[in-house]
Amino acid sequence: CDPINLAFPIEEQLNFITEEVLESTMTNLDKAIKLTERVFSGIVDKGGVPYFEHCKRVCDIAVTKYNINEDERCAAYLHDVLEDTDITEDDLREYGFSERTIELVKKLTRPDGITYMDYIGGIANSGDRGLIYIKLSDNQDNSDPERINNLPESERSIVKRYNKARNILLEGLDNV
Repeated sequence: CDPINLAFPIEEQLNFITEEVLESTMTNLDKAIKLTERVFSGIVDKGGVPYFEHCKRVCDIAVTKYNINEDERCAAYLHDVLEDTDITEDDLREYGFSERTIELVKKLTRPDGITYMDYIGGIANSGDRGLIYIKLSDNQDNSDPERINNLPESERSIVKRYNKARNILLEGLDNV
């Protein structure tokens, strides 16, 4: 632990030390939650709701419906960080996430130049139950009528795309 620097207020020093100690003893799930909270702090979705809440709901749905494991829970929280923030795969590795978690987050990130339906097809045909479970949970949250109703009228038709994607994902799940 770094020595206390008297040039900074003691409260800041103690917060830094406490945070450093906590991070060294945190579970990967706790790290995923904390990282997601940090990178999406102050960011809201199109309905004006803090974006972190979407990530939390995706994990909650996946745990409740599919009883996903810890790596999958981490990926459920982190599913949008590579696509929507400056966080990289190497950053996730540096934070101590497992290769399985990183692989899931990478596969949940739509590559540039790939259509949404091709991306969904790739997940559906992956043979990876955990991956499909997380994407189905993301789809369920994105399709939630309350969330859709908070969107501007011009964007509400997106639910049709989500319905089609859900059917493709469910078919993929049937083939695993």
